Amino acid sequence: AVFLDLPEPWLAIPHLRRVLKPSAAFASYSPCVEQAQKTVAELQRLGVDDLKTLEARQRDFEVKHFTADRLDGTQSTYLAAKPRPHMRGHTAFLTFATLPPDFFPDDDDDDDAAA
Repeated sequence: AVFLDLPEPWLAIPHLRRVLKPSAAFASYSPCVEQAQKTVAELQRLGVDDLKTLEARQRDFEVKHFTADRLDGTQSTYLAAKPRPHMRGHTAFLTFATLPPDFFPDDDDDDDAAA
């Protein structure tokens, strides 16, 4: 498996053929959607079609205890979580793929290239 956190991850993808095994897991972190798009385009160009890109956003939650009246007149304390109304954080894009066997060159192809 490999996890890339690079400014231009699409440039590293062709080199994965030399260091990973078929069916290896691939993941890449990109702070900008344009980086994720270029990464996906390069993976697709090389024959990868089992892809998923997710947006990860930081969103703060408020977690606190509160007390509420019950129907029988007693009170109970509960733990509740609610999102803060505004997202003041960072977004990022995570791209995942499984590299298929045909992503990798045959050993015979390497021998031919060396000849």
